[in-house]
Amino acid sequence: MPIGLGGLLKTLEVKELAMGRKFAVEALPPEIQEQLLAQFQQYPAWTILDHTDWLQEQGYEVSKSAVHRYLKMKSEEAAEAEPLSVAEVTRLRCLEIASKHYNGNDIGDLLELSDQLLDWIRQPE
Repeated sequence: MPIGLGGLLKTLEVKELAMGRKFAVEALPPEIQEQLLAQFQQYPAWTILDHTDWLQEQGYEVSKSAVHRYLKMKSEEAAEAEPLSVAEVTRLRCLEIASKHYNGNDIGDLLELSDQLLDWIRQPE
């Protein structure tokens, strides 16, 4: 016995829910998703509206709730990732401090300053 159009649509809805909902942002080109995530990390003061406006400037209409769900999911995934070692955190902090005090444009010089800070930390008391 055929299930009819209404039954077919209901079946498809149930399958979609069972498979998990795909975020509207995931339908965007990968490079746009990468830029969105980079901006999310680079500009922590940006609101969801700022991110949504940026997407609109790029030519993509995505709702604020879709952007919020996507960024929340990605944040949770990042939080579940393997934590950094103490050595990695220390190196990153040295680089962060060096970048705040370095006024030049040469990344090699910046990394050298960071390494000098790290060497200072490693010195015995």
